[in-house]
Amino acid sequence: IDNLEKVRQSIEAIQSQIEFTRIYQDLGSHEPQWIRLFKVVPFSSVPESITLTTDIQEVSVFANPMLSAVFSNLLDNSIRHGDHVTKIGCSAEETGQILTIRYTDDGTGIPSEIKENIFDEGFGNHTGFGWFLIREILTITGITIKENGTCGCGVRFEMVVPAGRYRIELNDIA
Repeated sequence: IDNLEKVRQSIEAIQSQIEFTRIYQDLGSHEPQWIRLFKVVPFSSVPESITLTTDIQEVSVFANPMLSAVFSNLLDNSIRHGDHVTKIGCSAEETGQILTIRYTDDGTGIPSEIKENIFDEGFGNHTGFGWFLIREILTITGITIKENGTCGCGVRFEMVVPAGRYRIELNDIA
């Protein structure tokens, strides 16, 4: 049984590397476009045991069309590694000429000693590519991301969108 488990883990690792290669290859092949944030949050993937609240309805960002993968990955990590997540929040706040998008959960959080490493290629407990892809997708259009939550109290990812790369659309929510 131990050998079968090793084979299964090897197959999963190979599949993940193939998927990573496909996604990474596609990163630069799509022109950035205006994307409504609420359209890329994976509402349908949130388990019933988790409450998702958002305050992003009027916000659009100029980003790579793979922006949905960023939010899917954040949600997947909350579910997979947050242990006891019951609440997830996604909000946006304009301060001066920049927009800060916050993704939070009430799970276990990330230990401070590894916060800077989570975005390194190959780092992590699963495939080691998710956080790396998140940063790469965002960096294409100048968006930065960092995690500054408190371990034991959940994650708090802040994505900073520079001036001219976001807009607040109070009227048309189509």
